[in-house]
Amino acid sequence: MAHIVNPHNYDTEDDAVFAGLLMQGLVWIEDDEDEQDRFVGDVLDEAYSFLEEHDDEWVNFSRLNHHLYETFGKIDPKKLGKQYKNLVKFFEDYSSAFELRLDEKKNGLYFKKLIPRPPRLLVY
Repeated sequence: MAHIVNPHNYDTEDDAVFAGLLMQGLVWIEDDEDEQDRFVGDVLDEAYSFLEEHDDEWVNFSRLNHHLYETFGKIDPKKLGKQYKNLVKFFEDYSSAFELRLDEKKNGLYFKKLIPRPPRLLVY
């Protein structure tokens, strides 16, 4: 599916006007899937950056989750490509870049980055 990007709210009801605006680059058409892929990439990059900022090898997943919430607002995991039930399931699909483990001594799930950092994490 695609949608029209019309940042200046031009009247695009008339086909000739719309075609002229489109040719001038004043409006354009974006594929919704591309936008979703960009968002997934942004979430992955932000998670990697957050983990790079911490000296600890392992970071509590709830801290990362909170950081992503502050950065992007409430993230619906079902809109991150597949129909993920939660963010843990989402990050499990990126095991080449991140590792998750349960800590038996401390309560909670822990998360770490695997290095080196890829230039842009591949979106599945």
